[in-house]
Amino acid sequence: MSNVTPQRPLCAPQYLAGAAAFALVCAGCSQAPVDEAQSAVEAEIEALNADVSGAPAGVKSLCATADEAALVRKFYTETRPGAPLPIPGRKLDLPESKIASGLSADLAIGIDGSPERLADVWRTIDDWGADTPVRVVVSIDGWHPFDFPSKVPVTQAKHNPGFYDVYADNGDGVHIHINPDDVNLIYAANVPAPDGTAGRSVNLYDSDGRLIIGVYASSGGKPENADAVAGFNGTWALLASLPRACEAESIEG
Repeated sequence: MSNVTPQRPLCAPQYLAGAAAFALVCAGCSQAPVDEAQSAVEAEIEALNADVSGAPAGVKSLCATADEAALVRKFYTETRPGAPLPIPGRKLDLPESKIASGLSADLAIGIDGSPERLADVWRTIDDWGADTPVRVVVSIDGWHPFDFPSKVPVTQAKHNPGFYDVYADNGDGVHIHINPDDVNLIYAANVPAPDGTAGRSVNLYDSDGRLIIGVYASSGGKPENADAVAGFNGTWALLASLPRACEAESIEG
C-alpha cells in the first residue's frame, strides 16, 4: 500500500450558470497561480457577454406574477413544506427567482443586485463564521443544482479580475468566483418545515432569474446550527433595511 501523498491539482474552473452569469467553483483548489486558466475564462466571459448584449431589457421578468405566486404558495403549503427553492422551481417549471419572489413577504425578502450590494451582503455571510457549517447550492443553467456541505465561503482580501471571490476552509475548501455584474437579484428565504425547522438561504440570481449560488444556513427537516441561524438573521436584517425588489408585482393577498 502506497503512502505517497498525491499532488493536489491546480484549480480547474468549471462553469456553473447560464448565458451571461457565471459562478466559477473549484472544490479543494490549490492556491497556485492559474493565470492561463483565468485568461481563458475571461475571454469566454467577454464572448458570451457580447452574444447577449443586444438582448432587449426586461425580456423576461424576474418577479413572480400573482398567478405564479399562488402556485408557489400552494406548493409550499400542500406539496412539500420547507423544500429547498430549486425543487419547486423544477416542479413548477419556473426560474428560481420567481419561487423566491412568489413567497409571502414574511418568508422571503429580496433586493436588486449590484456589485456593491453583493459585497455588502456577502460581508454579512462572512459574519456567520468561517468555521460554521452550511450547504452550498450552485447551478448549471438554473436547472441542474449541485448541493454540497461546506464551511462558510468568506470574502477574500484580493479578487481575481472581474470576480468577487469567496473561499471556504482557509482556501482548502470550495473556491467560488462570482461575476458581480450578473447578480441581478439577491434574496433571503426562511421557509418553515412541518417539524419546526426551516430552510434558511441566501440566493443570487442572474438576469434570467436563474440561480447562480445559494448558501443554506439550515435545511428543512434537518438539525440546525445556532451560529448559522444567528448569522442568517443578520443577513436578513440587512436585506430588510434596503428597498425591496419585485414590489411592483401584485403578489400579496
